[in-house]
Amino acid sequence: MKLKAQTHPVIGDLAPDQWGDSLMCFREIPGLAAFIPEEAKETLKGLDPPDRKLVESWPKPGKELIERCRDFDIFDALRARGVFEVQFSGTPTGSPSSEQVAAFEFFRANEAAISRNIGDALLRYYRAARAEDEDWFDESDCPAVKSVAELAKLATVDGVTFMKHACEGTSLVSITWQVAWDEEHGLSMTLLKDQVVGLGTDGEDMDFEDNGGVWNRKLMTEPERQARGKVAACASAFEDDDDEDEDFDDDDFEDEEDDEDE
Repeated sequence: MKLKAQTHPVIGDLAPDQWGDSLMCFREIPGLAAFIPEEAKETLKGLDPPDRKLVESWPKPGKELIERCRDFDIFDALRARGVFEVQFSGTPTGSPSSEQVAAFEFFRANEAAISRNIGDALLRYYRAARAEDEDWFDESDCPAVKSVAELAKLATVDGVTFMKHACEGTSLVSITWQVAWDEEHGLSMTLLKDQVVGLGTDGEDMDFEDNGGVWNRKLMTEPERQARGKVAACASAFEDDDDEDEDFDDDDFEDEEDDEDE
């Protein structure tokens, strides 16, 4: 199904992303303002008038902003305003699912508490990861940190996605990060409501078995462990959803081949 721009009664204005795979919007998230690098603010100051006007159009983004939101200057300028890219993935009906809407409403209503939990979890993860490979972090100019404020100099929010995967009536939320200690892979964080249930690289954020990675039960708080247990119980359904998506993609590919043959 081809996605179309729309005004959702709860979420507001949505548009297809630059690839046409997901619906997206831009949103101010004040609680994550700590993770905005100082150089981004300088980028915003130095924007030429047309690009500044483009950035200021974020509440009702047009095609140009959506296509250019990953350009370095535009990306930094949006962050400097505390504005983040928000996506709703896997929307076969053409609109966000009821679970995605529920997650969005919960996030909006509990933004401050969620942001605190995000910062706290990221700080615990960073300290544990650094303890495992201190030399690598030193070589990457990533020192020991005492607070979220110090850690924020090394991590920038890349984007927020309300996922197709849901548990107990609400979708999981993925937050991706650009991090100084792994510029190639970045970092992914998965939340159920207000609790961080997954954190890592290369799919570790969606591996809900306690496999001894950096983000493990010993590092989690009790509310995080409980939330992770709920998601682990739902995980088999995630695999079924992924299989259905692959079948759907194969059918699309076959249809395209038939059209070409004709």
